[in-house]
Amino acid sequence: VQFTKYIQPICLNSPVSSKGFVVGYGKSEDLLKNHENIPKIIETPIHENANCFLKNQQLVSISSSRTFCGGSGDGQGVCTGDSGSGLFVIYQQTFYLRGIVSSSLFKFGQSCDVDSYSVFTDISHFNGWILDNLGNLTNSNSVSINEYERKFKEIQQSLENQK
Repeated sequence: VQFTKYIQPICLNSPVSSKGFVVGYGKSEDLLKNHENIPKIIETPIHENANCFLKNQQLVSISSSRTFCGGSGDGQGVCTGDSGSGLFVIYQQTFYLRGIVSSSLFKFGQSCDVDSYSVFTDISHFNGWILDNLGNLTNSNSVSINEYERKFKEIQQSLENQK
């Protein structure tokens, strides 16, 4: 992989955070729409599984001890096509991978239930495996966090303008 100002490594061993961000090309909840052409970004609260199970028992069947859930139940959430996208947190101007979009529930007549929580693979359970399989990567083209923040704000503004 060639690192550029848009392709950069992300840190593991995420600090504890109550919110994260997901960027993806997933569908909206409307079954008739195709996948997005422009990636969307959402901010999502991070929850312990037990809290999610209290809200919706169906989440038990798609969760495990190596997952956590996220979502706000306000109509913004991950959907079909977002699986595999990273959930990242920002701590002290550094990006950390906290999880990977795994699954969400379906709602009758829609492609996903964005009013419920979604399930994320908890990366902390796989850090050893990831590090063992990365090999010796170096980053000679690093970009400052200010450049990321500027681009992140550009994407957010662009999405706001589309509404």
